[in-house]
Amino acid sequence: MKRGRVDVGVSKEQYEASLAAPAASNESEDFPRAAPSVLKARRIVSATPTTRPQEAARQLAALNRAFGDNLKAQWTHNKAGSWAQNMKEYVVYAREIDAKFGARAGQLLNFGSGDCGQLGHGVENEKEDLMVKFPRVVRPLMKLKIVRVACGGLHSAAITAAGEVYTWGCNDDGALGRDGDENYPANVGGFGPKQSTAVQIVGGDCHTAVVTLAGKVYTWGCYRDKEGKQWCDALSAKAAFKQKQTRPFLMKTLDNVADVKCGNAFNLVRTNDGRVYSWGLSEMGQLGRKVDKEMKDADGEYRVEMVYKEHLQPKPVMLGKDQLPVVKSIGCGAFHSLFALSANGYLYTCGLNNYGQLGIGSTDNCSELQLVEDLSSKNVAFVDGGEHHSVVLTNDGDVYTFGRADSGQLGMLETCSTGDFKDRPQKVTIPKPKNGGSNVVRMIATGSNHALALTESDAIFSWGYGDMLALGHGLDQDENKPRQLDWSKATYGNEVDDNKKKAKSDKKDVKQKKFGEADILQIEAGGQHSAVLASAHDDKRGPSVSGEFPTTTSFSGELSPTTSFGIGPLPATIFSGSSSPFTTGSSGCGWLHRPLPDARALNQRARNVALQYARLKPYTV
Repeated sequence: MKRGRVDVGVSKEQYEASLAAPAASNESEDFPRAAPSVLKARRIVSATPTTRPQEAARQLAALNRAFGDNLKAQWTHNKAGSWAQNMKEYVVYAREIDAKFGARAGQLLNFGSGDCGQLGHGVENEKEDLMVKFPRVVRPLMKLKIVRVACGGLHSAAITAAGEVYTWGCNDDGALGRDGDENYPANVGGFGPKQSTAVQIVGGDCHTAVVTLAGKVYTWGCYRDKEGKQWCDALSAKAAFKQKQTRPFLMKTLDNVADVKCGNAFNLVRTNDGRVYSWGLSEMGQLGRKVDKEMKDADGEYRVEMVYKEHLQPKPVMLGKDQLPVVKSIGCGAFHSLFALSANGYLYTCGLNNYGQLGIGSTDNCSELQLVEDLSSKNVAFVDGGEHHSVVLTNDGDVYTFGRADSGQLGMLETCSTGDFKDRPQKVTIPKPKNGGSNVVRMIATGSNHALALTESDAIFSWGYGDMLALGHGLDQDENKPRQLDWSKATYGNEVDDNKKKAKSDKKDVKQKKFGEADILQIEAGGQHSAVLASAHDDKRGPSVSGEFPTTTSFSGELSPTTSFGIGPLPATIFSGSSSPFTTGSSGCGWLHRPLPDARALNQRARNVALQYARLKPYTV
C-alpha cells in the first residue's frame, strides 16, 4: 500500500514551506537559526559553513522547525492518525546530522586482515598485526578525536574532530593521497584547521573520496577498468588515462554535496537538494545514465576523449528520460548502485546483476534504473552494497539482503553452497543481543563479501565470508547468519614505542587492556577488514571537541514533563489550544542525547509513540 505524503514523513514541499517563515524568537538560544531558503528533501542546510558544531546547530534547528510543521499538518489532517512514520523519519535524519556534523568522537578499532597495512598496526609482528581476530584500537590514532572512519579495498581512512584526514594501507594506486609509510596512519595535506574541513570520507577499491563542510568533493587514487588500466579524476583526458591521482583532487563541478559513496571504480554523490550525480567507469551500467560502454574503437585503441567526457565527468543519474527524483540514500556495490527515494522510500538499482544483486527477480545487467518492487511498501532508509550482494535497512529497523549467498553474505540461509544467490530481497533475522537489549538495527555496513549491523542497544552483528577474520569472532570461518561480536574481547592492543616500529611486549601471554563498555558511533566494512568507531565510557578526554555536549545517560520509566525527545525541543508555537499534543516550552536548540532544561512535555499519546517508535533514548533532566 502506498503511503500518503503526510503519513510517510516530511515532504520536500513541506520543508521548503516551513523554512520560508522566519524562526520563532528565542533569547535562550545560543546558536544561529538555519538560512530560510535551501533546506531540501534531506534536511540539509546549504549555508556559509563555519564550524562543525555551528553547522550542526543550524541543521538541527531547521530540522526541528520542519518536523514541527509536519506534525501540525498531520494533526490537522487526521487527529487519529499514527505519528509512527514521522517520528521514524525524524530519528533517521537527526542521526544523520549528528553523524556528519556532530562532535561525538571516539577510538578507532579494527579487525581482519592487515597484510597491506590497512589495519594501521604495522606489519612487524606477523601473528598479531597482520591478522587481528577481535576489535583492537589503532594506537597511532589514540590521542586524536576520531569522528568518522572508512574502509576501502585494501586501505583505511579517518577524519578527526578538527576536520583532518588520515590514511593508511595499500598505496600502489594512490589511494592514500600522500607519500610516506603505508603501514601506519599519516596526515593527508589540505584538510584541517584553516583549510578544507573534512566531514565525510569513503573508500573505493583503489580510490578515496572526501566531502568537506563547504559541500565540496575531493578524490584521489584511480579507477581500474576490466583490463586493469588506470584512470583517474584529472583536468584533461590525457592526464586521466593510465594515471593515478596521488594528491587530493577537487571536483570543481560539484557543489553543495551532502553525501558520497564509492564503488570499485565509480562514485555517487547526493547534493543538498537530494539530486544524485555519478562518475567513474560504467562498464556494467552502474552510473545509472546513458554512456557509450565501448571504451575501445574497432582497432582496439582506447577512446580516451569519449571515456573522459562521458564516464569521468559527474552527470545526473536518470530515471527514464528524467533526472532521478529527490533521493535520501545512495549506496554502491562493486559494480552496481542503489538509490532510495525521499518521497516514498522506493528503492531503485542498476549495474551488474550476475548474482541478482539488483533485487529485481532476474540476473540481467541493467544500465537503466529498475524498481525493486518487493520493497515498495518497506520505506527504505539506508542502502549499501558489496562485491555481488546488497544490504538494505528500512525505517522500521529491518534488514533485507539480496545477491550472492555462497559465503553467507545474505545472512539468512541455513547452509550455503557454491553459486547460491537470491535475486529478490530476503529479510534477515537479527537475534536478541546477549545483554537483552534491542535487536532493532540502526546502522549497516557492507564489505566485499560480508556485512555488519548495529542495533539500538549498541550490539554489533556480522555475517558472511570469514576467512580473513573480518567478522570479528576470532575464527577464520564463514557465518551464514548474524552472529554478535563479543565486545568484551575488544582491546587497546600492545603499547608501541615512540618510533612505532616495535611493540614494547612481544610476549605471547601478555594481557592487553580491555576496551570496556562503549557507545558505538560507527561501523565500517572493507575488502578484507572491518572497523568500529567507539567512545569508551571511561574515556577521560570527554565526548566532544569543545566539551559542551555530555555523553548519553541511562533512562528507565515513562517520559515526563522534564524529559526531552530526540535532539531537542520543537518550536514553541507549533500548536495551541487544549487539544494540543504538546505543551509549550522555551528551550534553545538541542543536541542528540543532551538533557534539555525546560524541555517540552509530551502528552500521553505522544509519549507512547515516542517510546515505541523513536528509538532514541529519552533523557531525564
